[in-house]
Amino acid sequence: MSADIRRRTHLLCSDQCQCLRMFALVGIVTLLTLIYFVWTRWDVIKLTWKLPGPLPLPLVGAAYNILGKNHEDYLEMVEGMFKKYSSFHHFWLGPRFYLLISDPKLIQSVLFAQEALNRDDVYDFVSLLGDGGGLLTLKGQTWKNHRKNLNPCFSLKILQSYMPIFNEQAGIMMKNMNARLNKGSFNFYEFMDACTLDMICQTTLGTEMNIQKGQNQDYLYACNNLFELITIRIFRPWFHSDFLFKFSDFHKTTEKLRKITSNFVEKVIVNKASSDEETKGHKSERRLSEDELTSYKKPQIFIDQVMEMHKEGKLETMVDVKAHVGTNIATGFETSALISSYCVLMLAMHPKIQQKVYEEIEGIFGKDCKNPVVEYEHFNRLEYLDRVLKETLRLFPVVPYFARKVSKDFNLAGHKVPAGVRIMISMITVHHDKEIWGEDAEKFNPDNFLPERVQTRHPYSYFPFGGGIRNCIGMKYSLMSMKTMIIHLLSNYRLSTELRMEDLRTKIDVTLKLINKHMVSIEAR
Repeated sequence: MSADIRRRTHLLCSDQCQCLRMFALVGIVTLLTLIYFVWTRWDVIKLTWKLPGPLPLPLVGAAYNILGKNHEDYLEMVEGMFKKYSSFHHFWLGPRFYLLISDPKLIQSVLFAQEALNRDDVYDFVSLLGDGGGLLTLKGQTWKNHRKNLNPCFSLKILQSYMPIFNEQAGIMMKNMNARLNKGSFNFYEFMDACTLDMICQTTLGTEMNIQKGQNQDYLYACNNLFELITIRIFRPWFHSDFLFKFSDFHKTTEKLRKITSNFVEKVIVNKASSDEETKGHKSERRLSEDELTSYKKPQIFIDQVMEMHKEGKLETMVDVKAHVGTNIATGFETSALISSYCVLMLAMHPKIQQKVYEEIEGIFGKDCKNPVVEYEHFNRLEYLDRVLKETLRLFPVVPYFARKVSKDFNLAGHKVPAGVRIMISMITVHHDKEIWGEDAEKFNPDNFLPERVQTRHPYSYFPFGGGIRNCIGMKYSLMSMKTMIIHLLSNYRLSTELRMEDLRTKIDVTLKLINKHMVSIEAR
């Protein structure tokens, strides 16, 4: 009996020793990892001490601030940090160190810095919309080469060739909206969403998707839901790891939605390549010069131009072609739809402003014009509409935050910013800053963009399409399509809403979404 007790005691002591050795090994590995992290990130840690920001904890950093929060809370949290810690502070999202800035002078410095040219790695998640993220994710010289090659695709003459498509699709939206006449409020975004997707698919692919006629709804659904999943991944640092993300249900849903968007673009490209193969040996259609486009009415479809670049060797692979085409669609239609829907809501809330825009439109097209043929030249005569759109973009910047990753040490506000640091720019904070826009910064006032007021502000007090070296390539396209839709809309309807500015609640799904929805009523003029 005593021998058995001694044997059990020996085994127990042996198990305890093994446990102690295991805990000791884990402790040593953790300590060595911590020492290595401190050693390799010493410059970043020193910067943490010099700047204000939430207290970082080992491994999680300050990510404890976002635990249990939803997409509406993310906005409140970030804006709360700017109020608490100033316009230049830090935030550790897990092991990633971010500098958060909202000072126009610092923003200008970052946006023009070659050292901060690359977007943050989290933009790689946008590649879920297709094979690669196109201009969104390319880095360094590769981005510069692709941007230089794609710039001609967005020349003014080419964009002017899209005006017939903009008018056609806006006209279809008017016909669809007639069913909502005098029937109470409805979510206006659903109409804008379908219209802008039809526009961008026809100008990008030369394909009529007929979203507004009830076709290809799965593509629209997939695109909209992918943005929400991307936001979830960005704000949950444990999902930044591809390995961990693959074990989540979000990954399965993401891949399912991505397949829908990716397969559609792939199908169009394959059909386009087959068509080009059939015409081989015949005189091929070339891209037109700027002078030729002046008198040429046929829309210069984006995919035709990109495929031509591929043939010329300016885009090396078909993966590049697919990435640019897919990204152009996915990022273009939703931003235009959101801006237009916010603008419509603002006009519905402010009937005097709406009437002033209508009178400006009436002065060009006449009182009884229900189907205006909008030309690019008309935009120069719609000065007040331009101010209304700018004020909409000030209050509701579609992409409220964006981030850059430092590729080489550089100086910012007297601080050395080491390579690898991320810089997050808060557009929404700047656009609502009372020191810049006055005590009525939260009110909708197109007069904020009177020339004499614009001249008194820093140029980076307002930058809805980004700025600096890496500004938005599709800015002109977006503004032209939006103005066309609003002209058609106000030529046909009076807008009203029961919502008020103080009622509006927003959230972030990569883009700025309205929780209340864009609830508007319409009546015939």
